[in-house]
Amino acid sequence: MAYGLGYLGMYSDNLERASQNPRRDGLNAGLAGIGYLDPGPELVARLNAQAQYQDYRYDVAPDGTIYYADAALVWNIRPQFLSWTVMDRYDQVTEDATRPDSPTNRVGANVFTTGPDVHFRFGPVNSWSLGARYGNLMYAEGRTGYDRYGAYTAWGYRSSPELLYSLNYQYAQVEYEDPVAFDNFRRHDAFARVDLRRSRASLAIDAGYTSIEQDRGTGDDGFTYRLTGSYRMNPESTAGLLVAREFLDPGQALLATVAEAGTAPGAAPPPAPVSTESVADFYYAFRAEIFYRYASAASSIEGRVFYRDIDYHTTPRDRDESGLRLDVTFNPGATFMPSLFYYRTNVRYQEFTREDHYNETGARALYRSTPNLSTMLEYRYRWQTSSDPLLDYRENGVLLSIVYTSNPAVPTVVPRYR
Repeated sequence: MAYGLGYLGMYSDNLERASQNPRRDGLNAGLAGIGYLDPGPELVARLNAQAQYQDYRYDVAPDGTIYYADAALVWNIRPQFLSWTVMDRYDQVTEDATRPDSPTNRVGANVFTTGPDVHFRFGPVNSWSLGARYGNLMYAEGRTGYDRYGAYTAWGYRSSPELLYSLNYQYAQVEYEDPVAFDNFRRHDAFARVDLRRSRASLAIDAGYTSIEQDRGTGDDGFTYRLTGSYRMNPESTAGLLVAREFLDPGQALLATVAEAGTAPGAAPPPAPVSTESVADFYYAFRAEIFYRYASAASSIEGRVFYRDIDYHTTPRDRDESGLRLDVTFNPGATFMPSLFYYRTNVRYQEFTREDHYNETGARALYRSTPNLSTMLEYRYRWQTSSDPLLDYRENGVLLSIVYTSNPAVPTVVPRYR
């Protein structure tokens, strides 16, 4: 267990990211967090929870406390036979995806899931797994969430220590807090999986069919697939890809950002931006993404290119998204670490004529005066161009953070300002 404390100071010349009459503001924030990391074997766990009290000088955005949580736990009650899983994610998500992302366009959301897994083994190669899950999605400020009840079964055949084949069936029932205004649904997923794990490479392929039945609506169905892979080219370089077509909902998208139990928190982007406007809807999404990571004593580089085609069942927000992310850090692991970054996202809406092009670039410098104490100074420049000129904006921002953590190996506090 570790704890962390910190301070975040920020100045923006256009906090609301408005095209006209921009308003500047400054932020003073106090941060406190805890972290826990246990690689097992009986309890494989990871927890990172953080509270951030924010005080805006000119009150352009509301003051108050915002929260973050990223937790995953697997309790091996009887190893290789009975286990219990818990996952939770709390984050600030977009309220309206068609408006610029800003502190005045965010709301807290929490997704949670838990349940048992039982594994029966028939000799060295065949196995049968059963599991059940309960989960929920909750939004702050009274927005409608849901409860999710589910179960799964899977038959596995391990042809070698590195290669596993399986046949899978999953069932989920989603019940909204307001079933009159929102349509409950049941989901059936049947798919085959091939999972290859080697010392330098991993590959997982799913292919199957999904059917969604609504209480009152027409539901939807279609073929689904997912291919994920990574390859470690040498001790310094790793590349990977993801190609998938699947049905998702906001809760699943947010839960997908939870890091695995026993590992440090990741920064996995959600399969689609999570927003409250689509809380009672599911979507059929195609995604393609490639990434590359390089790390040496002198520098580290991380790049990611992505494309998404999002087709909501009823919400009029269908869109194509594409973009890239690039981070370059010099002297990683040293006392002083400068870095540069650039992000770009292009959005083209399909149900009304509009295209947005968002860009963000900047530089940061991180200084570790001791292993437990670090200071970061950062400059960011954001700008957006749109076919709707009322959505064009530019913003300059400066951030300063000071963080103390009792154990640098366990993440506790991360200064957050999007």
